[in-house]
Amino acid sequence: MIDHTVLIEHLKLIEGVVDRLARSSFAVKATASAVTAALVAVIVAQGEPTVGLGILSLFSLWGLDAYYLSRERAYRDLYDRVRTERPTDQADPAFLSLKYKVSKLEVVSAVRSATLVLYYPPLVTAVAIAAGVS
Repeated sequence: MIDHTVLIEHLKLIEGVVDRLARSSFAVKATASAVTAALVAVIVAQGEPTVGLGILSLFSLWGLDAYYLSRERAYRDLYDRVRTERPTDQADPAFLSLKYKVSKLEVVSAVRSATLVLYYPPLVTAVAIAAGVS
């Protein structure tokens, strides 16, 4: 008989990775909001031509957030695979290996996900509007 504690511990490890990725994504969103607020304040107060730099930084944060989201999706898929496959007496040694490397196509898919598309374009628009007002 197979000891299910190994399977449970393996699933807990994967859950931990997904949780860390989700927290990192949240931190990126918080940083993007702070960057936007700072940029709008500087643009309105001083009329500084920092719009290009601001928009570039927001697009960089958008890409980083998409990377975290794509990794999170990959680990959720791994979790589901581990959960549904016939259990063995050992955890999958490929758990943290390059076997679960995320492709560029998956990152592009994450960039276009609803959660990111509804979040980052309004931030970019806010910076552009502030630049137009000043």
